[in-house]
Amino acid sequence: MGQAFCVCSRSVIVVQEKRYLLIDKLGEGGFSYVDLVEGLHDGHFYALKRIICHDKESKHVALSEAHAHQLFQHPNVLPLVGTREMDKAATCEVWLLLPYHQKGTLWDELERLRDKGSVMEEEHISQILHGICSGLKAIHDRGYAHRYVVLYKLPVWVRISTKLQTLCSEASMCPPSLGNT
Repeated sequence: MGQAFCVCSRSVIVVQEKRYLLIDKLGEGGFSYVDLVEGLHDGHFYALKRIICHDKESKHVALSEAHAHQLFQHPNVLPLVGTREMDKAATCEVWLLLPYHQKGTLWDELERLRDKGSVMEEEHISQILHGICSGLKAIHDRGYAHRYVVLYKLPVWVRISTKLQTLCSEASMCPPSLGNT
């Protein structure tokens, strides 16, 4: 659980009528930023992905990513907690509120093991691969193609499974109408 002690010096944002405290910056990509936020209503941590849209096409792609997240209710696909559109003067932002995974990504886990001079057990690898394949199957069964499965984008969920992120903003997981299958 979080520590929502004083909100006076920190930014508070609203997503779907719930307030979240901006805690820290987690990372950034080409046209997006990911922030750590804490739900003031529940004390849980979340990852807020803010996609910067410079034109109608990029906004359409970002909204398609949000829509794709909502389509999949599967234990091995990262769920969407909430969304918000923020129109600004020259650009807009599409916000995706996602679960925060404190253990990081599969890549982080492999680096931790490497630093300790250890390796991942074969059974654990098998369970992870099964989880990835199960999530991909759920995506493919809905007529979508995920094109960007990489270790540094797979959040570690508990200890033995991973969840796929649906990343249409990077043209990685799109319906046939937005790209090649």
